Amino acid sequence: MAAVDAVSLAWAERFARALAPLRTDGSGTERQARVSVPLPQAARLLDELGLARATPASLMARWADAADDAESLGGRAWAVLGAGPRGPVSADLAADGPHLLIEGPASSGRTELLRAVVASLAAAERPDRLGIVLMDGRDSVGSGGAPSASGDGLRVCTDLPHVTTHLTATDPVRMREFAQSLSAELKRRAELLGRSTFAEWHTGRELSGRMVTQRATGTNATGDLDSPPSSTIRLRPGAARRQTEAAPPLPRLVVVVDDLDALVSPALGSPGRPAAGSVMRALEAVAREGERLGVHLVVATAPGGRTADTEPARKATLRVSLDAPGSGPDDPAPGRGSLTRPDGRTTPFQGGRVTGRIPRTATLRPTVVPLDWQRMGDPPTRRPVRELGNGPTDLALLASALERAAREVAATELAILKPVFEAEVLVLDELGAAKPTDWVWDTVAQILNSRYNERRTTIITTNYANGAGLVAAAAAAETPARRAMRDETLGDRIGERMLSRLQEMCVAIEIHGKDFRQSVARASFA
Repeated sequence: MAAVDAVSLAWAERFARALAPLRTDGSGTERQARVSVPLPQAARLLDELGLARATPASLMARWADAADDAESLGGRAWAVLGAGPRGPVSADLAADGPHLLIEGPASSGRTELLRAVVASLAAAERPDRLGIVLMDGRDSVGSGGAPSASGDGLRVCTDLPHVTTHLTATDPVRMREFAQSLSAELKRRAELLGRSTFAEWHTGRELSGRMVTQRATGTNATGDLDSPPSSTIRLRPGAARRQTEAAPPLPRLVVVVDDLDALVSPALGSPGRPAAGSVMRALEAVAREGERLGVHLVVATAPGGRTADTEPARKATLRVSLDAPGSGPDDPAPGRGSLTRPDGRTTPFQGGRVTGRIPRTATLRPTVVPLDWQRMGDPPTRRPVRELGNGPTDLALLASALERAAREVAATELAILKPVFEAEVLVLDELGAAKPTDWVWDTVAQILNSRYNERRTTIITTNYANGAGLVAAAAAAETPARRAMRDETLGDRIGERMLSRLQEMCVAIEIHGKDFRQSVARASFA
């Protein structure tokens, strides 16, 4: 404490303004009041991410920083929700999760917030260290072919290179396949991790990699002794043995589900109603076991109902509650809500929009705002953003930059896929069973083209007819599962361009008959 005498009013004003941004240094247990600003009426996600001009270089810098982060072993899972009173509001699924539940009434911005979560997750980590699976619990097309209130749902996020699968709850056959694939992935991870957790497994993998490197640099031997079960001692290269013993990469996986309540209580007449139970059982398994296996769940649902009694709702440690939208001109845009963390802290925020159309020149225009000297210590006022109807969406701009950045780090991706490229025999089962994104198809096309050029054997199986003429020929032997796929051919599922390449490189063998599971191996209570 100090007293200053005989100073002018102007000097005192300048001194007060200089002290305005400063705060007293208290103990770690004391909570100092921090300066905050009112929430904006609307927020742009790219501004909150610090990617007003999303470029591959800026994204690669983020990914490199994530790779060097010792506290995010196995990949970051940072989801930025929007603008808060003290800056961007984010949720760390790895540290504070593992699961996130978003609740809000109709038209409160649930789907747009899920899109923002998916976009921010992709911006935080590379595609080979983070995978995203999308599922729309409610059909995006209403009765009569007219678009429903949910619009395109999560389909607009399929251009992101991190997204591997997108499913709409309209086809019970594909929904059951999705549930089986998700359960198989959990089983694979459990067998790979053993008794270790996801973080412990990656820690051990990193330490073992360092030990192997040190041992390799400290010896001049090119081989070591390997004792097989027989009495013969064989000598094989040490590098080859290390390559066969190396564990496969295990990225984080985030399953994003919109309209979970539509899966918990499907409407009568809903096309996905017969398989909704199978999907819910798989999602409940993720909620129970995902924390140890590195699988996270992000779901959006309407408040109340039977959803509160499900495992995804009970296991969610991060919760978002969205406010009902207002109708007045001064009311905020949809997406206003609050985030509740595991320790009970609540942070209000305005959800960042990622599907808005903002012109490129908007980030270059200067903004002048009035500022009172009493508020000189406050954080800078956010630039008001006026959305225009021209230009691509922010999500499209981000997806393009992410795809170019992913190509730059393709050396890692090619190293992961090297066994697939070089295997003497590769078997692709159930081709066309799921409709992955264009990025996944580009990778599959690259694998097939490489193997075709190197004349390596590839065996492909599919349940879809090779041509339209074969659909009617197989109608006599079709089962209910095949009947659901009767109107689609393999070309409809994988594209005519890839089908043409397969017809060039493959000899087609058609098998007609009754479904073995329906006729012989059908379960019974006997």
